[in-house]
Amino acid sequence: MARIVQSTILSADVERVWRLLRGGGWRRALSEEPGDKVGATAWVGRGGGRFCEQLLSLSDRERRLRYFLVEAPLPLPAFVGELRVAPVTSDAKTWCEWRVEFEPPPAERDRLLRFVREEIVAAGLGAIRQALAGDEPLATPLAPVASPAAAVLGWTARRHRMCQYRVEQPTQ
Repeated sequence: MARIVQSTILSADVERVWRLLRGGGWRRALSEEPGDKVGATAWVGRGGGRFCEQLLSLSDRERRLRYFLVEAPLPLPAFVGELRVAPVTSDAKTWCEWRVEFEPPPAERDRLLRFVREEIVAAGLGAIRQALAGDEPLATPLAPVASPAAAVLGWTARRHRMCQYRVEQPTQ
């Protein structure tokens, strides 16, 4: 199992950050359920770099959401991501953490770890920061697979269907 954890301090109060994340500002709901309903699926990314995510849990009390990668253009089996936020008590800023776990194929482990760390997690945190700075809808945090980084890694836009994941009951 591969794990990636990155955190950052955002220059916005925790309620504003949580509204952005909770509201699915970076997701376009595909299901009939609103994007903030557990079990809802959404596409993120563009072109050949589109990823389908399913919301596993959402907690307003903990300000935490978890999602499962249902389909991806890369081999990212058992991919589960978690975003959580907390107030920085000394000022009106927010601590934001993004955790990812997945089971990369052994031959691709190092390249996939680098790609997820740089092109998904770090780029995603940067996109959240940018959206908060401009008070605009969050831009897609995922680089298309046709990006220079993906080309260097040698991936092509091939779909990988992941298994279903158990959806947790929401906590309020």
